[in-house]
Amino acid sequence: MISRSEPRSRRRVPLVLVPWIVYLGVTLVAPALNGAARSEAFAEHAIITLGISGAMTMLWLAAGRRPPRRRLDSTREVAPNGALGHRDTLAALNCSGDECSRDF
Repeated sequence: MISRSEPRSRRRVPLVLVPWIVYLGVTLVAPALNGAARSEAFAEHAIITLGISGAMTMLWLAAGRRPPRRRLDSTREVAPNGALGHRDTLAALNCSGDECSRDF
């Protein structure tokens, strides 16, 4: 059993490629094996399918490799009631019943 604290080995094939490969198999390979490859319309279908789905898959992979955005600590402030928040977005409210008031 592998512990969660142990680093995982890097996958050889990104997981997002599995459904894409299955999609290509269903939309291109299966019809080609059934004789559709003889038609000129199939070649057009194959080019469009590979181009659009390939581009979308590459964009998905590229988006997953971007580093996460970091928040700057300089934008954080402490409200008088001790709550942390972002400047201009934190409104510490005291609510009692149906009325609320700001604590600034």
